[in-house]
Amino acid sequence: MKRSSVWEDVISSYRSHHMDVAQNRTIPPEVMRLLCQHGNEAVRATWADKRRLPEDLLRSLSDDPSSLVRKKIAANAKSPIDSVKKLALGSDEDVARVAMFRLKSSDRVKRGMARSKAVRHE
Repeated sequence: MKRSSVWEDVISSYRSHHMDVAQNRTIPPEVMRLLCQHGNEAVRATWADKRRLPEDLLRSLSDDPSSLVRKKIAANAKSPIDSVKKLALGSDEDVARVAMFRLKSSDRVKRGMARSKAVRHE
């Protein structure tokens, strides 16, 4: 039996264990996808924090109906910048505030890296 099919069996048979599966650091991307499609906000929010989440799932979760999930996507350093920009322009003020902070932080990091490169080349 394939490893991911064991996880799929757990997900399909034991809804009460979805959070346990979501907190496991070794699950493959296919299982991450199943969990991100799950209706439980807490499970999706747990994954929205993960830096190892594939880009397509980060993008997908940026459209999640839950503002908690969208805030976590906005704060995730691995979230695509275009998704974060879209969240910054959204109607949910809390999500937009987190996204704007992330964008400003990202700009500061880029400027700092550019300055350190310029200093090294002097």
